[in-house]
Amino acid sequence: MPVASTSSALLRPLAPFVGRRVVVGVSGGADSVALLRALVLAGAQPVTAHLDHALRPDSAQDAAWVRTLATELGVPFETTRVDVAAVAARRGWNLEDAARRVRYEFLGRVARQHRAEAILTAHTRRDQAETVLLELLRGEAVLTGIPPIRGRVRRPWLDVSRADVEAWLRSLGQDWREDSTNADPAQTRAWLRTVVLPLLATRFPEVEASLVRVARLAQEDDAALRALAARLTPHAPRAAQPPAILRRHVAQALADAGFPYHADHVGRLAAALATGATAHVTLPGARDVTVTGGQLHLAPQRWSVP
Repeated sequence: MPVASTSSALLRPLAPFVGRRVVVGVSGGADSVALLRALVLAGAQPVTAHLDHALRPDSAQDAAWVRTLATELGVPFETTRVDVAAVAARRGWNLEDAARRVRYEFLGRVARQHRAEAILTAHTRRDQAETVLLELLRGEAVLTGIPPIRGRVRRPWLDVSRADVEAWLRSLGQDWREDSTNADPAQTRAWLRTVVLPLLATRFPEVEASLVRVARLAQEDDAALRALAARLTPHAPRAAQPPAILRRHVAQALADAGFPYHADHVGRLAAALATGATAHVTLPGARDVTVTGGQLHLAPQRWSVP
């Protein structure tokens, strides 16, 4: 794609943020560096936020590099260092989940401090394709991928290719940092990125775009079905509802309660609602949830023993 067209493709999704104070997560990688530079060029007021995950010996160098970039661009810079591996061990989370939780907590704190209207992350089409493929392999109920909007978080580049990002940076003479762990096939996401997707692309060249389309359509379908599930009254007969509605009814109830869950938990509870059976499910964190009499109970149930 010509540089002018690439620049337009990157800047167009940023139009809603022109003149607005936003926080942008910048790791130092190509995607986030490009997003920061594009926001400055578009006329937004970005605050650069960098979290040092303390997962590599040279991670402090990344923080210093991003600080220098922010200074050169004349934008505010915020950083902190968190031993994510220690957090994961202490909380019983896997490393990727711990990193995500810590990162968004930090970005939210920076947004409050600077009274930012939105938090932007530089997830691209490649990230979306990897996420959808990962959801498929895990057997997730809905292949929605990365949501473009969640609370104050915005991801404007989910339809932008990584190749366009790198080409644009090269046209600016802008370098970036490479995280060695992103190419380590021992990590599942890196394995998908470096081994699985390139192999699929030899037979299906448009695999990234196809997976992104799956996510977009699934998000639209899921939103419609969630809206129908939200209309269920407490006394509406559950057995009369389609399974897709019941699954979303259960998932929303668990999410509203702050309970973590997996697709099979939702499936078992929804099936019990449909048949009027009784089902007891222990969710992650040892939370017990019950379906009985066609109703979902999130608090432990007391049973009389004959």
